[in-house]
Amino acid sequence: MPRTGLYVLTGVGPANFAEMRSLGVNTITLEVRPTSMFVGSPSPPDCLPSFNFGGIAEDWPQPSGSELSTLGNDLDLAEAAGLQVVLQIVNNHMDEQPPVNVQNWLSQVLSVARGHPALYLILFDGNVNKNPDGSCAIPAEPPLWLGIDAIPAQYVKWAIGFAMSLGFPSRMLSAEAIVGDYVTETQPPFTDPIVTEQTIFDQLDIPAAERTYVLSYYEHNKCATAQGLTCADEDQYQWSDDTFAHVAAITGAGYGGNGARVYLDEMGDGQVSTTFQSERAVESLNDLNEQYGFEGGSFWQWENAAASQDTDPAVANPVIAYSSSYTFFPVVNEIIDAGGFHLTSIPDGSFEDCSSGSLADWTVNGSGSGACYFLAGEPNEPQVPNRGSYDLRLTTGSSSSAQISASSGTIEALPETSYTTTGNFRFTWTGDPNPSGDPATRPQVFVAIHYFAGASPSAIRAEDVFRYFQENGASDFQTIPIQYTTPSDATAVEIEVGAARNSLASPIVFDVDNLR
Repeated sequence: MPRTGLYVLTGVGPANFAEMRSLGVNTITLEVRPTSMFVGSPSPPDCLPSFNFGGIAEDWPQPSGSELSTLGNDLDLAEAAGLQVVLQIVNNHMDEQPPVNVQNWLSQVLSVARGHPALYLILFDGNVNKNPDGSCAIPAEPPLWLGIDAIPAQYVKWAIGFAMSLGFPSRMLSAEAIVGDYVTETQPPFTDPIVTEQTIFDQLDIPAAERTYVLSYYEHNKCATAQGLTCADEDQYQWSDDTFAHVAAITGAGYGGNGARVYLDEMGDGQVSTTFQSERAVESLNDLNEQYGFEGGSFWQWENAAASQDTDPAVANPVIAYSSSYTFFPVVNEIIDAGGFHLTSIPDGSFEDCSSGSLADWTVNGSGSGACYFLAGEPNEPQVPNRGSYDLRLTTGSSSSAQISASSGTIEALPETSYTTTGNFRFTWTGDPNPSGDPATRPQVFVAIHYFAGASPSAIRAEDVFRYFQENGASDFQTIPIQYTTPSDATAVEIEVGAARNSLASPIVFDVDNLR
């Protein structure tokens, strides 16, 4: 499985790290920024990054002992929680020549990270201190689109070489390249940022198998960043696929490639709207990471910088609300899905064999109907192309006691193993006659995981049943990850999906898609 990461800017502690790990996250990005508590400001002439942005502050040009200890403590906390760390070192003094202060500051930050078990990658990001007009440059992803001879690319090249001289392996060293931007990838005088990154590695004589290309990509339509230029548009899903293919072609990374790695250190929703939100972007990007054999990615981000952003329709949803109550946004289910350990294969889990006209690998039982449904015949469906054109539609029979289900057949599984099986489900009804009753007797849709030891049901535990009720429904598809642990005698599982009226006055319609 690709890495499942989160970008973390706001203050974190042991409870936050433990919560992230419990979601299946295995990698986090922590940002280090030069600043000063006593001298200078984020405005000209100093142009020091503001504390308000977050990250780990290290005083410029001489970090204090306590600041360096904070970085070390965060690395220790991450290690204790079972998390690896992408350390994004953002320097907004790339243009200092000779780089006396830069080398002093950078060497002390690197000394804390050197050899730490939690360290996964180091990124040399940032910018020059000031733009040509005297305004403060934005210290974020380095503007590699300016080409190999520009200051940012030369700094990245120098910083990677400097870190290698200190004993860091080249495979651990990189910088973020913004990809999928129509202007910088196609218009002169700009250079495709991923090509600039490749040239940096070439000039440092780093072998292909020792390279890690790091990307920043927020899913959007092709022409969303065209700045008014003539552009033949593609929707966000096709453009993302094209962008991944473009990166794979240049880097040689991915399945059957040259051994180079690709990691999306920043990924998320770059075109916020009511119909396209963080959860759809992450579902799509996780699928593309698997398709192309990339290393995975860190979703932007764990938590917003202010509570007001949680309700701002122009701001993409993070994982949790800006509070201590751990109110999760829907994207959390995509994080859980990506971070889970999945069954090797669920035969026709997305029901695309329905293109032949009938269910191929599922057996329907009960009162009602279970049949192929052409989801692509509906407007704006499927929500994400990787779900395919068909789903399974279960409809309970006319009796108020009717129950209908479909079963997968047995699927090989390991004993005493924690699995995540995720589906995209659509169901809704009203009129539950027993809303506070025994869950087993309420109107419901359900997923049952049946456990087998050889050809017989497990003697330890035959099944786990996950039930969803009126209050769980929605008018469109939801991603629902189901987590379970197989008993010690299990060698296989069977997945059953179904609906039971249990005295509901009207039939229940349950659409099931993209089981994985």
